[in-house]
Amino acid sequence: CDLKGLQDCAFKLASFNSHFKGEFLSSLGQFLGKPELTNLELQLNEMKKLDSKFLMNFANQISHAQTLRSIKLEFYDLPLTESGLGVLIEEIAKISYLNKFSFDIYNRGTPSNTIYETITKKFQTLKSIEELELKFFNAKVITNTCLMGLAKSLEQIQKLNKLSLIFGYTDGYSEEGIIRLAIAISELKLLKRVKLEFSLSEFTFYYFSRAIPYLQRLEDLHIRWTKEYNSDAIIPEDTIIMLFRSFAYLTKLISLK
Repeated sequence: CDLKGLQDCAFKLASFNSHFKGEFLSSLGQFLGKPELTNLELQLNEMKKLDSKFLMNFANQISHAQTLRSIKLEFYDLPLTESGLGVLIEEIAKISYLNKFSFDIYNRGTPSNTIYETITKKFQTLKSIEELELKFFNAKVITNTCLMGLAKSLEQIQKLNKLSLIFGYTDGYSEEGIIRLAIAISELKLLKRVKLEFSLSEFTFYYFSRAIPYLQRLEDLHIRWTKEYNSDAIIPEDTIIMLFRSFAYLTKLISLK
C-alpha cells in the first residue's frame, strides 16, 4: 500500500471477527508508518471477540507514528483492560509532535471502576498536549477517585489551552471531587477554552455552582447539564440563582454557552 503524501487517515470499523485482527493491525501499521501522516481517527465498534492483547498490539503500532499531531480514538463496546489502556496512553504520550488528543469510550455493559481510575491517572503522561477531549458515556463508573485522578493529571499538562470533558449519567461525584477538578483547571495558565458536559442532578448542579468561581482565567466556557435517565430531579430555584451569580466571578469571559 503506497500512498505517498498521506496526511489524514480515518477508519470506522464494526463487528469484525477476531481472525481478521492480524490483517487489520498489519494494514493499519502500514498507514501509521507513513512519514507524512499527521492526523489519525479510529472508531472501533462492537468488537467483543477481540482478545485483551489487541490494545497492546495497537499501542505498539501507534508508537511508530511519530509524525502524528492529532489522534481521535472512539472505542465502543471493546474488551478493555487496565493494562492495555494504560500502555496505549503511555505510547501515545511518546509521540513527539502530538498536540491534540480525543478519547471516546462507551460500554453498554458495566466495566470495572478501576479501568477508568487507571486511565485518568495515566493522562498525566500527555505533557505536550494542547487540546484534550474526553468522552466517557458510561459514567456510572466515573467515581470521585476518577475525578481526583483526572485533576492530578491535568495539573501536569501545562501546555493545555483547550479542554473538553463529556461524562454521562452518574451519581458518584462529590463536591470535593468537582472543586478539585475546577482548581486543577484554574492552575493551567494557558487554558482559556473549556467545555463541560455532565449529567443533571440537584447535587452536581450545586457542586458546579460552587466550583465555577475557580475558573477565573477562562475566556470561553461551554457548560451543559443533561437530565439523568428516568430522573425526576428538580433543581431548586436558589441553586439556579447561585449558579448564575457564580458567573460574575469570570471577569475574563468572552463567550459563555
